[in-house]
Amino acid sequence: MLKQKQKAIEDVGFTSGNFIKAAIAKDPSTTKGFYVLDYDGAEVNLEPTTGKVLYLRDKKNHTNVTKKVKTQDQAKEFAQSLYNDLQNKLNLTSGYKLAYIDSNLSDDFVLASFQKEAISGVISQFEQVKIGFDTEGKLESVKEFYTPVQSTDEVVTKDQAIAIATNNPDTFHKMTNPNPEDAKLEVVRPNYFKYTDLEDKAVLAWEFMKLDEFYGLTHKLVAFWVVTN
Repeated sequence: MLKQKQKAIEDVGFTSGNFIKAAIAKDPSTTKGFYVLDYDGAEVNLEPTTGKVLYLRDKKNHTNVTKKVKTQDQAKEFAQSLYNDLQNKLNLTSGYKLAYIDSNLSDDFVLASFQKEAISGVISQFEQVKIGFDTEGKLESVKEFYTPVQSTDEVVTKDQAIAIATNNPDTFHKMTNPNPEDAKLEVVRPNYFKYTDLEDKAVLAWEFMKLDEFYGLTHKLVAFWVVTN
């Protein structure tokens, strides 16, 4: 397996160098375990049962790509070409859409996020590929997130969700300027709240926001989720 992953590193233009060590780690946000392979020139994280590459980082940042990236449009175009190329080389999940480009071209770094469209108009950050590269066109990192949505069936309608949220004593009576009509469908992973039966699972839910003030500043926070099925 080490030779196969070393080849994958070199296929994307990185120089792996000597193998240093292997370790087992856990993702703190999902509690899922993964393997960490450490080389002189690169770090690789692997899904333990399939060997799928979850994360790849170039320590030396010496790749063979020479294309220049000078504008936002060029960044989007180059990000898409990298994603298309890396799908085959690293067996990345295909079919994701470019969700955003996070870049400050003056700082010479671009981070592109490709995410799955769970249903029409609703994307999931939990099924996502992030690709980092610099403005010289050098690939720096690749990371895949894979927590599939449990179901996309919309059993609870928006009107039903509004009624549930409005009548819940733990939410709306504490809100400032509540506007339940602003509820929107989102893919969420409610492991930080009271949904113990859904911990570490991605679900489709109606999301309600509230405005709260902290230290004189108004912040928009999640007030309530109504799972759709």
